[in-house]
Amino acid sequence: MDPGDPLGGAFVTHRPSELAKAVACVQEEAVELADVLAVGQDALYEVALEVAKNREAEEQEEEAMWDFLLGDCFIATAAYGTGTAAEIDVLRTFRDEVLRQSPAGRDYIGFYYSASPPVAAFIARHEGVRTLVRECVVDPIVHLVSWVEPLWQPA
Repeated sequence: MDPGDPLGGAFVTHRPSELAKAVACVQEEAVELADVLAVGQDALYEVALEVAKNREAEEQEEEAMWDFLLGDCFIATAAYGTGTAAEIDVLRTFRDEVLRQSPAGRDYIGFYYSASPPVAAFIARHEGVRTLVRECVVDPIVHLVSWVEPLWQPA
């Protein structure tokens, strides 16, 4: 074996036409492989775009859900007879700034929004219950949240 021949005599220099055919074959295979890789890369890019679109759509759905859910404080609204009472704004701010920031808080919000509408409907239909809930439940919670506000509001 010739030490200058790395192919171990596979291509003999006196057959240049066969060497040229082999080189041409390898070049064709390389072109086909490049085409296959390009198609695969394009397909992967399309999948990545689809995943990004789906993720964005899911994030928009979640944000819309939170906007819908976070718009009402059912029981406080029923107790005050309006959703515009200043006390309700205190509760909304606490919910958004504190409760929504932790998994436990979000779980509580989810429970509250699933359980409270029928309770709020009952409260809204009974004036005595509205007064009782407002004065004995909601107002003390609002006062407590307002009192501890320096602990959770940014300075």
